[in-house]
Amino acid sequence: MEVAGVVLGAVPIMIEALKAWKTVGRTLRTLRSYSREVNRIHDRLRVQQCLFDSEIETLLQSTSLGADVVRAMLDDPSDHAWTTPFAKSNIASVLARNADIYRDLMQSILGELGSLQKKLGSFDQALAAQKKSNDTLRDNVTRLRSAMKLSFNKADYEKHIEAIRDDNADLRAIRSYSYQPSSRLVVSSELPPSFPKARKAIKALYEALDGTWSCSDAGHVRHAAKLCLEAEVGEDVRLDLAIACTSTASSPPEPLWLYVRSSTSVPASQLPPNAGGNAGPNASAVGSTSRDLKTCPSVCETLSQCRCPTNSEECLGYVEGSDRLSQQPLRHDFFHQCVSKRPSPSMMTERTATAVLETTPQISVEDQLRMAHSIAKAVLHLFETPWMADEWSLKDISMFLANGQQAGDALDTMHMTTLFRETRASLQAPPATQVGPASSSSSLQSPSCSDEQTLYGVPNLILFSLGVALLEIAHRAPLETFRRPNDKNNFYTARRLAQNPSALGQRYQSIAQKCLQCDFGIGNELRGQDLQGRVYGDVVGGLGRMVEVMSIA
Repeated sequence: MEVAGVVLGAVPIMIEALKAWKTVGRTLRTLRSYSREVNRIHDRLRVQQCLFDSEIETLLQSTSLGADVVRAMLDDPSDHAWTTPFAKSNIASVLARNADIYRDLMQSILGELGSLQKKLGSFDQALAAQKKSNDTLRDNVTRLRSAMKLSFNKADYEKHIEAIRDDNADLRAIRSYSYQPSSRLVVSSELPPSFPKARKAIKALYEALDGTWSCSDAGHVRHAAKLCLEAEVGEDVRLDLAIACTSTASSPPEPLWLYVRSSTSVPASQLPPNAGGNAGPNASAVGSTSRDLKTCPSVCETLSQCRCPTNSEECLGYVEGSDRLSQQPLRHDFFHQCVSKRPSPSMMTERTATAVLETTPQISVEDQLRMAHSIAKAVLHLFETPWMADEWSLKDISMFLANGQQAGDALDTMHMTTLFRETRASLQAPPATQVGPASSSSSLQSPSCSDEQTLYGVPNLILFSLGVALLEIAHRAPLETFRRPNDKNNFYTARRLAQNPSALGQRYQSIAQKCLQCDFGIGNELRGQDLQGRVYGDVVGGLGRMVEVMSIA
């Protein structure tokens, strides 16, 4: 049979396999609450589903179908693109003479999924029947749990999962062997304008705080700004942050939880006398009582006295500045953080991302991917700002997490910390204050790191650090724990670790490898919009797709 004919048979099997994954995942998701063993099987099978979807995504991306078409095909197995001659011919071109092997492996996976569906069908029917019974919910649950304990054979299910695992690995090997492009296929990715807009606001916010912040409390030794990684970008840019202080008191004061709205503005000095503090596109929300924080003798005292337990939208004050490159006026309006978004007193344990990964047993694969996705986006927001050094690591990222809390519930508190210059309202001399990131905990640091970077071929240290962070998230341990005696440095360790499989799959490993090598086919200068676009498309987009796959599994 010709290759094209084989592919005609492979594509329907591929479609049916995608549908079967959804069905099996849905059934296990329903039943997992009735048995701890079923829950473990569900989690293991989700990993294999993620690997399968990643392999199909990689296969389709090897064609010329385009990112939007590939996404639609994966989201909906009945999408018309699956049946077009263009799609089938491109898949045939990628698989070449190995299309029949690829088809047989697909058929094998579909068979394993069919067996799982059949085994789970009896439980599904029992669940449906009990829902129709007149017994109490408690009696129904107890009866179903007892039935599952008697009839659920964990070893039998694990055999199916192991068979799928082997087939997944063979699929990847066959496709990799079949597709050996003679030249790099460059897929253009355009960086959304929200990213440079957010980065401009973040840099300007630091410049506004640096030198403007003042404090009259002699017990406050220094202040630091903890900026959350996520930024909301619309007509203006919303940034969540907390101002924390190092204090001589036995118990330091609670951080001041704020959010900042940064927008282009007309300087207050150029406004009509009756305009008050209403500059900017959101002037109605700011109010006429807004004050210029540069005129306050003690910004720390002013904002602390304005502490409000409600979800008030009253502006506490503003600072004006401008973008250094464009000289465009920028205004930063400060507001109290909504009570619902502030970490509660029980959540006030600040832990590094490294510590959370190492010590939180219940962190899921989906949470690992969400963490990786958020950090990748943050790199495009924070590089070349005082919050992110060229050499950074997961130890420089923290979150607020309570004992026993699910890590996924605290990911939106991930933040990076920086110190800034400040003035003293009193006559005493200000303490020496470090400016820039509060710490630099990168495992790559050494006295001659810049020489090593050149010697060992690290094209872009920021992206290399991102690659290391992705590996540490996948393996849930810091890089130095994997270092061997013959590793000359951590650059070697990272590259070796990137060649090893992880629970997050080959697609994830490929993304980490791209970051380590800055292997985007478009230079190594992150200041350039072209490279930023490729990082956004290949890294942020790739991780985002994996998060979507896990969220619907």
